[in-house]
Amino acid sequence: MKKLTKKQFDTALRRGLGRALMHVKEHGIGNFVEPLERACLKRYSYDRLDSGRSAWLYELIKAGRMQKHFSFFIKTNIRNYTSCEDLIQIAFLAEYLYFDGEKSFKKILRDLFEESYLQFKDPWIVGANIMNIEEIEGAEFVYKIVFSHEKNDSNDLFWFTSSLFESFEFDDAVAILKRSAGEFKWAQDFIEQVIAEELNSKTKKSGKKIKRTPNDVIEAILENKIFPGFSSLARSFTVEERLEVLNALPKANKLMHIWYFFEFFEKVELPELKKSTFKSAMIKQLGPRARMAIFKALSNSKDDRIWKFAYDSIKKDRDCIRLGAIELFKNNYKKGDCDFILESIRKMRTPRNKHNTFIDLRHVLENNKKKELLPCIIWLWENSPCAMCRGFLIDIFRNTKILPKWLLEEGLYDSDNDTREWSKKTLTRY
Repeated sequence: MKKLTKKQFDTALRRGLGRALMHVKEHGIGNFVEPLERACLKRYSYDRLDSGRSAWLYELIKAGRMQKHFSFFIKTNIRNYTSCEDLIQIAFLAEYLYFDGEKSFKKILRDLFEESYLQFKDPWIVGANIMNIEEIEGAEFVYKIVFSHEKNDSNDLFWFTSSLFESFEFDDAVAILKRSAGEFKWAQDFIEQVIAEELNSKTKKSGKKIKRTPNDVIEAILENKIFPGFSSLARSFTVEERLEVLNALPKANKLMHIWYFFEFFEKVELPELKKSTFKSAMIKQLGPRARMAIFKALSNSKDDRIWKFAYDSIKKDRDCIRLGAIELFKNNYKKGDCDFILESIRKMRTPRNKHNTFIDLRHVLENNKKKELLPCIIWLWENSPCAMCRGFLIDIFRNTKILPKWLLEEGLYDSDNDTREWSKKTLTRY
């Protein structure tokens, strides 16, 4: 491959694009060490999960034969994190360095956990790495720290403990917890609860399901008494029942009521598209969340009026893009719309707005596997702040030959594990 410039390499690192790793494998790290150092300390990716990014960064370090340099660098800067995402990434790099022979990271991670637990109260952060390295001994160390502090009622502790039972035999996991609990009453109570759940001996009374009617929904909307499961209920309604709800929309005399009506239809096709529906959707005073619900609800239907509504909304107010207006093309895409969509999404600047808009674009692509949308596909590939979105992109088109071969070949070196796997499988069709 052609050599990247330092700026191109830095951009590829931030987004987790495979070309960064391809460059180092073919041309070496050269004078690009500084961008890689920054990428190790800062979790640039927008992914909520570490779906392979830490391992990918370490693969870059090994490809550049820089293990000694980065061992010293990580030791020196291991506390220079600004978020829990940064810390998770740094801790995994420390774990990889440990298994590569840098045994001093065992104590470094222990010290780091004692400090970071006070800040984040999540035993998985750094604790998972200690458990990976030290197994039973490491698990006991982590739980002794957790139990010695004030009671932790967060789901994080329950999730981490579930992973304990997945990692060890049941009796070993129970023994780890009991040895770590000491005299702390809350810890002993927690262990009893966890054991009961693991043995399925904790009985849960399942109440009788309430059968909701269209009238229940209408009353809940007009009286501002939205109940749990409200936005998913439309799926269980018949078309006639949905229409009964929709017919009550003109009764909405408050902006919040209009929002709730459209939120009810976010996951299903509207039973009918009336003038009154569009009239409510176009009220200027509606807030962001109401407009998001409107775009979601209308995107499930196919109608020329929705197509026009999409164009008019985006042209009048650029803010509509971040609120989901692109998804209106999901069932209403017409030949030639690609240029308009691309021009619209290019206006997104912040990672969060880009990410939300690219999710909307993904939904459009799922319903419209057309070659003419290739410019949008390439734009998403190059600019998405989320590596997982790139993987979904390949998954959408894996049974076609629309994706260019170079994109799939780059995907083999991506920071996201699923993107690599889907790229490998899709390439067999070429």
